[in-house]
Amino acid sequence: LDNKHMKLEKYYRYIDKHFKNIDNTKCVAITGATGSIGKGIATFLSYLKYRLVLVGRNKKRLEMLKEELFDKFHNDIDIVVIDFIKKETVLEGSNKLTELNIDVLINNAGIYHCDKQIVDNHDITYYVNFLMPMFLTNQLLKNNNKLKVINVASLSYTFTNINYQDLEANNIKNKTKVYANSKRLLMLYSKKHEHIQDK
Repeated sequence: LDNKHMKLEKYYRYIDKHFKNIDNTKCVAITGATGSIGKGIATFLSYLKYRLVLVGRNKKRLEMLKEELFDKFHNDIDIVVIDFIKKETVLEGSNKLTELNIDVLINNAGIYHCDKQIVDNHDITYYVNFLMPMFLTNQLLKNNNKLKVINVASLSYTFTNINYQDLEANNIKNKTKVYANSKRLLMLYSKKHEHIQDK
C-alpha cells in the first residue's frame, strides 16, 4: 500500500476500535459532498455503512463520488443535485430529500473568499452560506420535525462580530470576515433549534 492508503487504513482501524454503537440504519444527506470536507464526511460514513444521499451542484462529480464510495464500501448511496445559487434547485432538491426519507441533514456546502456578487438581491456569500442552507432546512423540517440537522460552520466566526444593521456584511471588505459573518449567522440559526447542531 502507498502512504495515502496506509493512512486511510490507519483511520479505519481507529474508527473500528473507538466508534461503537453507531446507528448506521439512518439515512444521512450531505450537502457540498464533493468538496474536501464533504467528501471526507461521506467517506467516513460510507465506511460505517450508512445510507447516504450525496448533495451537490455538479451531477457528474456526484456520480463519480458515488461510484468511488460504492466500489470501496458497498453502501446504499443516492445523489441529489442542488445548486445553492439557484433557489429553484433547492426547492426541487428538498422534495427529493423528503422522498428519500432522510434522517440527518449535514449542511456542509459553502463558498469561501468569493468576489462580491449579487444573487437574488443578496450578497453571494451570505446567500450560499446562510440563506439557502436555512431555507433548505426549513423546507425539510416542514415534512419531518424529527430530522436531525448538523450545520458545519467554521472557527473563522471568531474573526468578526455580527452587525445587525449589516447582516450581509456589505460594508466589510475582508473576504474572510464576510465568510465568517455568514457562518456565524448559520450558527445563530442553529441555536434557535435545539435539534440542530454546529460542528
